[in-house]
Parts: sequence; C-alpha cells; structure tokens
Amino acid sequence: EPDWLQLFSETDAGDRVARAGIVIPVLGLEAGYYAVTVREAQVQSPIVGQPYACSKGWVLHVTAASLVLGGVGYLKRWNQAHPKLRRMAVPAGFYAVSVSLGAAAGDDDYALDFELHRCSVRPPFAADLGVSLRA
Repeated sequence: EPDWLQLFSETDAGDRVARAGIVIPVLGLEAGYYAVTVREAQVQSPIVGQPYACSKGWVLHVTAASLVLGGVGYLKRWNQAHPKLRRMAVPAGFYAVSVSLGAAAGDDDYALDFELHRCSVRPPFAADLGVSLRA
C-alpha cells in the first residue's frame, strides 16, 4: 500500500495532482461531524446561512465511473478498495469546483459542500493551494 500522504506533503506531487484535477485537498477542518455534499451548481447548497469559508478555483477531471471521497488519513496507507471510502457517480469530464464550509441543517457540526460546474474544456486552475477551511 503506497503512502500517498507522505509523497503529497513532502514533495511537490501534492500540488501537481491538485493542479491536474486529480485531487481536491480540504485542509484545516476542525474535528467534528460533517455533512458532505457533492452537487451540481444548479442544486441548492445544504449550508444554512452564509458559509464560514469558501475555496474557489479548483479543477476536477473525472475519468472513472465514480468519485472517491475520503479523509486525509486514508492516504497514509492508500487502498482504493477500503470500505470506508465513499464513492459517488459523477459523469466523466471537467469541472470547476468551489468548496464551502458552513452550518449544517441536521445533527452534524458542519456542512462541507463541493459545488461542481461542468465545463466542456479544462477550466483554468485558480485555487489557493494553501487555503485552510476553518469555521
């Protein structure tokens, strides 16, 4: 099992895969329970009120049948078949992505919202790789 966490954090490989649209790192989250949503832009955000923080300009390039969501700890001993990784169907193609953190409507502490804008060509990468999403 490869240690992607070490590779991505100790070399420029993490920046390269983010710029290529392979991963979207979400850094600086507080400990707690999160309602995580991946949605198309025309679908209403689940965040209650104004977001606490937002990170725009990410690129996502979907080439497989599903998108994989997982905490950073899973990168330490990467196993794409790990049962706790979440998978969701997202049509192949390019997306411009905004990530927002805000109040959740239910029992969760926070809402983490990935808003996808489908693009016919690769959108420009404009995200701040050092941004930290904090409440």
